Amino acid sequence: MARVTMQRIADELGLSRFTVARALGGAMGVSEETRKKVVETAQRLGYVSPGTKRAMDSFRTRNVLFLVEQLRFTGDRYFWPRVIAGVEHAARQRKLNVMLATVSEEQEARGILLPPLLERAVDGALVIGEFSPSYLKILRGQEQPVVLVDIDGSDYGLDAVMTSDRGGSILAVRHLASLGHQLVGFIGDLTYASSFRRRYQGFLEAAEEAGLAHTGTCILEQAENHFFEPGELRTAVERLATMPTAFLCANDRVALALIAVLQMRGLKVPEDVSVVGFDNIELAETNLPGLTTIHVYKERMGSRAVEMLAWRLGDPEAPKETVAIETKLVVRASTSLPTRNKVKVRD
Repeated sequence: MARVTMQRIADELGLSRFTVARALGGAMGVSEETRKKVVETAQRLGYVSPGTKRAMDSFRTRNVLFLVEQLRFTGDRYFWPRVIAGVEHAARQRKLNVMLATVSEEQEARGILLPPLLERAVDGALVIGEFSPSYLKILRGQEQPVVLVDIDGSDYGLDAVMTSDRGGSILAVRHLASLGHQLVGFIGDLTYASSFRRRYQGFLEAAEEAGLAHTGTCILEQAENHFFEPGELRTAVERLATMPTAFLCANDRVALALIAVLQMRGLKVPEDVSVVGFDNIELAETNLPGLTTIHVYKERMGSRAVEMLAWRLGDPEAPKETVAIETKLVVRASTSLPTRNKVKVRD
């Protein structure tokens, strides 16, 4: 059988050989429509070269698995849907087909990988959730590349995209210090998420930097639905001997519950106690008072994860990377100048 040449492809399409060569080589100056026609014709005629393979790969739809912890995903309708929106937008731009799958607690405990990974039905995976180190090690051992989302991947040898949680807390504490607060507290369950621990670490560093006293740090047990209820917070607040003039909370849901508890105790926000949240979910803006919070670029975290995975698919041997996306302070009505030094909580 005669060898298929570029000239034959050119004759088939009524193009010049020069245009065919540029299309197969990925050079500039060729429309995507023309490039696609050249690649499809080359494939149909049986023309194969390194350049053709690269061009064919550029038009192939890749499948990406979006892997989440079942409990975490179903329990938060404010944060992760925004991340997923960013994933879907970036995936469409890069011709990636995203498949969503959840991992149950039992599957994680038993180290069970989902069929799309085992059967190599996907080209790579985006992973959300506080999976155990043993499960992350199993994921690391897969042939397909894995990008962690909102998890620090440096301890697991995996690419990762996360929020600058420590930096966000530093912004929050500096804001409180600039208002004149001297006694500050942190509320959150440090066992719930590594992001909460990073936020607490930033809180401690910033408080020390500003010379603030920090007390009233509450380590709370999670409710069944993994969010704090006012009753839990009320109990925690009642344990405090002295009420800080301001709190930084591990996320907005905790902050909104704290405001409710403080108001039930007859304290005014922000006149008696200032409150800062973290994440900037929709409820933060509509709450009364509006919640001062740290804005997390949720959509960008999702789209950046897709960008990283697409890059990793093209360069599997490059060193692993962890990207931390910066945050922004959003000031609303829940913080103000302190009107007191401290409040006695209990005798």
